[in-house]
Amino acid sequence: MATLPCVAPAKNAAKSRGIHFCAIKKNNMKQKNFDLDRYYTSIRAPFERVFSQDNKRLRYIGIAKNQFAEFMNAICFNLKRLTVLTA
Repeated sequence: MATLPCVAPAKNAAKSRGIHFCAIKKNNMKQKNFDLDRYYTSIRAPFERVFSQDNKRLRYIGIAKNQFAEFMNAICFNLKRLTVLTA
């Protein structure tokens, strides 16, 4: 199975770092494996949910204030998840 030219650089970089490459290919790619992509999606979905709900913009000027704000956001997110998971 030949590697697509758009995937080769990322795959080589991951391999050189000892990382297993689990990128999901687009639907129009010839070598798309729907079953394998469904498996990767089931593994990645719980973690990607956290980052998809995260606000990407910063509110304050300065590292300390923004770091504290994101830390508090993470605590609030985890508490909300805890209430959903224990209910």
